[in-house]
Amino acid sequence: IYTPDYDTMEDIYAGLLEDLEVANTLLQVNGPAIDGDILFNGDVLRWKKFANSLRLRLANHQSAKNPAVSQAIMTTILNDPATYPIFTNNNDFAALQHSAIIGSGSTNKMFDVFSNRSDWNISSTLVDRLLALDDERLTVYASPLADGTYAGLPNGLADAAVSDFNPSTIGQKFFEPDAPSIFMSYAELLFIKAEAAFEGHISGDATALLEEAISASFQQHDLSMPADYMSRVGTVDKESIMTQKWIALFGQGVEAWTEYRRTGYPVMPNPNPSAIFANDGILPTRLVYPPTEYSLNEAAVTAGLQMLGTGDNMRARLWWAE
Repeated sequence: IYTPDYDTMEDIYAGLLEDLEVANTLLQVNGPAIDGDILFNGDVLRWKKFANSLRLRLANHQSAKNPAVSQAIMTTILNDPATYPIFTNNNDFAALQHSAIIGSGSTNKMFDVFSNRSDWNISSTLVDRLLALDDERLTVYASPLADGTYAGLPNGLADAAVSDFNPSTIGQKFFEPDAPSIFMSYAELLFIKAEAAFEGHISGDATALLEEAISASFQQHDLSMPADYMSRVGTVDKESIMTQKWIALFGQGVEAWTEYRRTGYPVMPNPNPSAIFANDGILPTRLVYPPTEYSLNEAAVTAGLQMLGTGDNMRARLWWAE
């Protein structure tokens, strides 16, 4: 099919949710082994847990626009763990383990691209937030400066303005050649449950689930959550849940971007006076279609833009945006 039609996001999500349900049914724990499995080494149960946890993620994405369907999916999965197993601890999360052999072609891409560059630094948006929380995850996410402190680089600076700052680089853990590429973590699953409980889509204590999620994020990095950390978080509401989820998603940029586009959290700081932003200063909400689509599939692109309701720009709000 050389000129495919464009589907609505609602239809795409419905299809993905159905596919994952079928996958859970077809994956048999006592069935044949999965040969050549580079993700879970043939462990079918872990595949089932990933499929159902991913289904919870997608149901949560669309929960504001399709609440009845999302609530039914979440309730079905969470009330029947025998049929729908999900992640239960930090050993369950889905990650691609890269090779430590340099030159093998299977090393972590952060290592391949950025380990020998001095211009790849951590953002002040994250550093300032973690400093305000006195959050020890900063020691993993970033490398300290010579004096042992941490500092971030404001976003959007032109080259001439960068020399005015002395920022920390990203933490060495993320630059190791065999550092894993995380697809979905146990902490993320718990944040999904915390948000769903807060919104009333599932039963449960949102505060307790949020605390559990933050603790899992600390544990993921071999740290312990301080006993008073929840007092630093403050009131448990949509903003605090999503801001903590954003912190925990460090290293999973696409999902963090999706959650910001969906909820508008965390609230971003005012830009540095020297920052230069394109897209009318709006954090991009989508990617534009490539020129090849216009040259090879123009009619479908035009129809797709009509469904989107805007021009082909990076400012359109996507279907699940709240």
